[in-house]
Amino acid sequence: MRELFLKIFTEIPADENTGISMFSWSHILYLVAILGVVVLAIVEVYCIKKEESRRTKILDIVAILVAVSYISDFFLQPFWHGGTLLENGEIILDKFPFHICIVLCPLILFSRFSKHGQKMKSAVSVVAVVAPLMWLIYPGTALDTDQAFFSYEVFQLFAYHGLVFIYGTLCLAFNESKLNIKKCYEEAILLVGISLWATFGNILYSCEDHDYNWFFLKDPVFGFIPESINPYVVIVVFYLSCLVIYGVYYLVKYLATKKLRRA
Repeated sequence: MRELFLKIFTEIPADENTGISMFSWSHILYLVAILGVVVLAIVEVYCIKKEESRRTKILDIVAILVAVSYISDFFLQPFWHGGTLLENGEIILDKFPFHICIVLCPLILFSRFSKHGQKMKSAVSVVAVVAPLMWLIYPGTALDTDQAFFSYEVFQLFAYHGLVFIYGTLCLAFNESKLNIKKCYEEAILLVGISLWATFGNILYSCEDHDYNWFFLKDPVFGFIPESINPYVVIVVFYLSCLVIYGVYYLVKYLATKKLRRA
């Protein structure tokens, strides 16, 4: 059994045709597939099966798939690279839920399936669009690897970020999360909370062998940003991106309402 898993999840070196780079055909293929799932789900709910319960079922399934994609990776990591990952196949600590995209997994589950998390559902939905979308446009961890685009490591990265993005987008499209600009402070509170959580992880796990930079709070994303103000800049950039989602949400809502009035 172990040999089979090693064969399935081992490293697949990339060549000129199978490597993934910024907006290469393989990168675009992943993006089209993810957006295709969003479009198909919206078409099914609004054009084929116009049932309120259908929306809930789809979102429940996507939320569960987010959790499965994340948790299963911990059990599969030791089989990467022929079982020699990090010398002995240990778990990658970078995968711990301190980064903004990864911490969205427990936040999605909590806001969706717990009555205590209902109040943060809208904020989680907006951040679930913004954070993975940034990664999907610039998939740094996938670009840094020399593995083929269809290898497990690359596939898992796109699958997880794609599912989180799909969840957030469908929450807004299905009106599960009705945005109110007067409550846009909720996203700011959530981002500050995530930054404090990431700071805790950076302090707790960083050592001489490895300096963790969850939520990009230590090393500036852009070289021209002074390191002393970088954490604040990161939070502001993410928050402004959330406000852009609000703008798109209201624009789509306005256009849809205008079309219904004409009909």
